[in-house]
Amino acid sequence: MKHFLLEGTIPLLGVVVVTVIALGIVWSQRQTPGMRRAFVASIVVGLLLLLVNRLVETDREAIERMVRQLAVAVESNDMASVAAHLDDAYAAEGFSKDEIVPLIEITLKRVDVSQARLSRFEFDVNGDQASIEFDAFCRLRSNNFEQPVLSRWALDVARVDDGWRVTAIQPLVFNKQKVDGLSDLLGRGAR
Repeated sequence: MKHFLLEGTIPLLGVVVVTVIALGIVWSQRQTPGMRRAFVASIVVGLLLLLVNRLVETDREAIERMVRQLAVAVESNDMASVAAHLDDAYAAEGFSKDEIVPLIEITLKRVDVSQARLSRFEFDVNGDQASIEFDAFCRLRSNNFEQPVLSRWALDVARVDDGWRVTAIQPLVFNKQKVDGLSDLLGRGAR
């Protein structure tokens, strides 16, 4: 998994704080004009890097944000938002967007998803196309059961005018079991 310095505020903030503290300690011991300038410059550069990090969103950050929004939509059973995250060109397991959205809706009426958490993102971005894998942990509840579930998912996404959209969904592992396809989870046999 690739992470870059500007992909994430916390790692960048850590580097800036450590650098400023180190230069501050050196400057306090050697109070020379050059060390003072280095100390002040490290603060200025650190603040500029944090500002750039806040203003610029990389493709990986945009895709991860979209996937997290999709998880919130699933958890809140907001089918309009789920559908908005799927590209019109969605095609997986022989399902189009118009076919998969009702199946997801039926499933979410039978099963309540809560406490969704996503982690271990892995990206492969190639221009306007990308593949992403991630883990999802949630609690599933229906009339007969309630259980925590850990799953691994693969999504294909495409860049569109206003962001990234999902073009294919593939569950890989669901509750420690290998899954052949999304249709297995939606309660409908594969086509």
